[in-house]
Amino acid sequence: MSTERFHKAAEKYRPGRIRFLFIAESPPHVKPDVEPRYFYFEEYKGKDFLFRAIAEVLFPDEFAEFKESGDKRTLLGRLRENGSFLIDACDYPINQHKDRDRFVKKDFPKLTKKMRGLVDGETKVILIKKNIYDLLFDRLRSQGFNVVNAEHLDFPSCGNQLKFKGKLRRLLAQQK
Repeated sequence: MSTERFHKAAEKYRPGRIRFLFIAESPPHVKPDVEPRYFYFEEYKGKDFLFRAIAEVLFPDEFAEFKESGDKRTLLGRLRENGSFLIDACDYPINQHKDRDRFVKKDFPKLTKKMRGLVDGETKVILIKKNIYDLLFDRLRSQGFNVVNAEHLDFPSCGNQLKFKGKLRRLLAQQK
C-alpha cells in the first residue's frame, strides 16, 4: 500500500494550529486480503486501539456515542478542532519487522523536517510507545521540540489500554 493513502487520510484532519502533536511508531502493517486500518481511516476496523484510547481520554462523552455508532468522523473532527494531531516516526508500516528501531533512526531527519512544518514553539509533543520514547525523547528535545512526557506511554493494546489512558490523562492535566 502506498503511503499516500495514509498521508491523504491524515491531512483531512490536520488542525490549522497544532497544540498537541502525538508521535507513534508507524501506520499498521497491511496484510493481504485484509481491509487496512489506520488512525485516520474513517471506517472503524475493530482493532483501532490507539484511536480509541486517545479519543476516549480527550472526549469521553463523544466516545460513548462513538461506541454506539462506530462512526469515527465526529471524533476525528473533534481532534482537529482541539488542535490534536498524530503523526508517525516512520510514514510506512514497520511493525512487521524485528529491528524497528533501525527504521526510526534512519528516518529521524525526515521526521524532524516534517515536524518543523507542523509545529510552533507552543506545540506540545507527546511520544507514544516505549521504543519511540527511548529513541526520540533526547534527540527531539536537543533539536528544540517541546516533548512534554517525562515517561513513555505504553501502546494501548495487549492489556495496556488502562495504563495508557491513565498516563495520558495525567500528562494532559499537567499541560493545562
